[in-house]
Amino acid sequence: MTSGPRFFGKYRATVLNNLDVQNQGRIQVQLGDRYGLFPSTWALPCLPFAGKGSAAVVALPAVGSMVWIEFEAGDADFPIWSGGFWPDPAGFPMEALVGATPVTPNIHLQTTTGTTVTLSDNPAQQVMIKTIAGAMISIGAAGIVISNGQGASIAMTGPSVIINGGALTIT
Repeated sequence: MTSGPRFFGKYRATVLNNLDVQNQGRIQVQLGDRYGLFPSTWALPCLPFAGKGSAAVVALPAVGSMVWIEFEAGDADFPIWSGGFWPDPAGFPMEALVGATPVTPNIHLQTTTGTTVTLSDNPAQQVMIKTIAGAMISIGAAGIVISNGQGASIAMTGPSVIINGGALTIT
């Protein structure tokens, strides 16, 4: 660690590079307060879980995304990216709120192109996986529905399996 000035707190930054050749989830950012127009040194991630071996929860921000940067012990040579934010409300994935309440918020993952995984305490739809092409798996108290987004579906409700909206029902 260097003995120069210390930078404590969080700083807004823009992701310039997320292709870490060391495969550690590091990114480079533009942070005007510290680096001006130049990219930062590689910022290590602050992840919710990183276990021994390759166990982890990883979600890298896309180039151009806004992230929060901190510095290890305030040393600007050791940046850490600790999360992201949307610079305006239009960036928030509204699908994350579907079926949620203030007491039971959803856990929602969404890729840049729109593939989603939503976990909910709503009994009707406790697990929902959807692709941008329309394929979907829904798991809830009433059963499981699988759809390919092109008209084919399988619904397992109670003791019945319903294929393609009733074209074939097995009980």
